[in-house]
Amino acid sequence: MGEILTTLFEHVYIASDGEEGLKLFQEQQFDLIISDINMPKMNGIEMVAAIRSVNSEIPIMIISAYNDKEYLLDSIFLGIDRYVVKPLDDKVFFKNLHVILKVIHQKREVAVYRKERILSQINEASLNMLKETADIYPSPTFIFKESGGLEFMNSAASRLFSKEELSSFLEDGSLDDFIVKKSGYLKSIEDAKSANKKEAKLIMNIADISRIFMVTHSHLDSKLGTFEVIGLTDITRVEYEKQKSQNLSAYLHDLLRSMRKNISFTAESDDIKPVKEPDLLSTEIIKPKATNEAIETNYDYIRLSAMHPTSKESAKEYITNLSSEVMDELDEMRELESEMKDTLAELEEHFGLSSLHSLAMIFARYGRMISLLMDFEDISYSMENLSEFLLSLTTTEWNQKKMLILLQAISDDLIQWREVIFVTQETNDIHYLDASLLSSCLQIKMDFGEKGVESEGNELELF
Repeated sequence: MGEILTTLFEHVYIASDGEEGLKLFQEQQFDLIISDINMPKMNGIEMVAAIRSVNSEIPIMIISAYNDKEYLLDSIFLGIDRYVVKPLDDKVFFKNLHVILKVIHQKREVAVYRKERILSQINEASLNMLKETADIYPSPTFIFKESGGLEFMNSAASRLFSKEELSSFLEDGSLDDFIVKKSGYLKSIEDAKSANKKEAKLIMNIADISRIFMVTHSHLDSKLGTFEVIGLTDITRVEYEKQKSQNLSAYLHDLLRSMRKNISFTAESDDIKPVKEPDLLSTEIIKPKATNEAIETNYDYIRLSAMHPTSKESAKEYITNLSSEVMDELDEMRELESEMKDTLAELEEHFGLSSLHSLAMIFARYGRMISLLMDFEDISYSMENLSEFLLSLTTTEWNQKKMLILLQAISDDLIQWREVIFVTQETNDIHYLDASLLSSCLQIKMDFGEKGVESEGNELELF
């Protein structure tokens, strides 16, 4: 019997009596027990009764020469799975053994299924808990499958999109379609995986509004698969305030530079040799020679020649892409325009370097504010370039009337530019002023870059 069973089971243990059999059961884990009834020390029925008192599930087969009613009833009462009568018939034995092994296999399958089912329920519950937690989180959160498909997004994320965009996004599940590719920012969600925390910023245009987001990326591993969790934190306002702070710092630097110049100029007028400024604050401007070759190689003229965009964008189209926070901050431009007008009035009444330098710093602040708008680098450059030039002037011994007219024209152009783009939104080309503004700035630098180039009687010439 033992030799036959070793061909069917990996481990077979044989006991010489009921007590030894019970001890083996207590020490080992078995899948099946096959026992005789007639055994020394403890018979089969007693051994099975002891086993059943602690384990009611293990399959048991009884092989016995006894065929009376008492043993059969005891076997039924103890829950014995099969009762085979001696002399042993091989076919009958293996038939009964096959039935028991089939039941064992089925129980194992059920146990595995239950285990997987429980694990699946646990993972589903974990995922649902994550979804519920993400749904109450105020920042947009997206959960993607490892394959790339969208598994879930919270309420804050769904509110970002217009109805049309949401429908499109649910079909392809790609956030990259909404990313604005700009230098200094991430070009795709994939880039967020390798970017450090400070660099993990991107610009997204959703529902016709451009926003700056900080991106967080993490993995979620479970029996249901691997998921990627993408979180977006709106930092548009923070970035804008940071830019404003940098602009204020630059403004204070300009103010300090202007104050140092004024001290230097006073020293000169009193025949006191001024202290040479450090290179960091030097405002000496290298003026190009008035030749065609110099003009062609000068950066300002190269930039001017490049200001001819092939496509035009209307003010209405542009404004729809601006966030409400940026639009609110543009009100400060009106305040600067008011300061601009007051300073020009002072220049008209009394043309002096102090008022001219004040106007230069207002131009610089105006240019830095424009730099916050992503598409007006050229106007910002022109204003800051003009500001630097005006701050470098050390005399007013030239045609003051012509200078005043040019500065007044630039001021009027800027005020009208803000009006037709951000207020009435009536212009069909938001870049209409780029080239003419830089041209006007170059005109001022050419005409007033050297002493004595202009006289009071000269006619006014403009590009």
